[in-house]
Amino acid sequence: MLRQLITSKTRLRLLLKFFVRSENEAYLRQLAKEFNDSANAVRVELLRLTSEELLLTRDAGNTIMYRANKDHEYFEDIQRLVWRFTKWEEMKEICESPAVKQIYLGEFNEEKSFEYIVVHDMDQAGAGHMIFPKQGAPISMMSQEQFEEQKKSRTSCFKIWDYSYLSQLTK
Repeated sequence: MLRQLITSKTRLRLLLKFFVRSENEAYLRQLAKEFNDSANAVRVELLRLTSEELLLTRDAGNTIMYRANKDHEYFEDIQRLVWRFTKWEEMKEICESPAVKQIYLGEFNEEKSFEYIVVHDMDQAGAGHMIFPKQGAPISMMSQEQFEEQKKSRTSCFKIWDYSYLSQLTK
């Protein structure tokens, strides 16, 4: 349903990037690379979202960092919609495993589906397989090396969670 409401692929990717985890921050070129999209297309959508005050900016040297505006009147509504769309509630449990290092949201194919890619430290026995939950997106389990190899052939793949986020929360 979210794809029917938001027809711009780039805008949808930005909303997913910043509203799955509101602490996510990124800059223009990083987003263009992650989305495998032109910097101009990403810039146009960033400007639209910042003009609507859905995203905030901060200067970091020569770059402008973007993040979700948690004080926006519709922040919680948009976040709940994004979580429902991505089935993020089911993924939160996976984040608690110390073996999990990163979680990416990737376009599964040219159709309207996506997948979670879980990069972990486990031995190769658990790597490379997919889990198909009854509801929600398929989950691919990969080692860092497997992910780096697979990333080359993907249309779009962007990080939505990192193990370092846990250490930030415990400080």
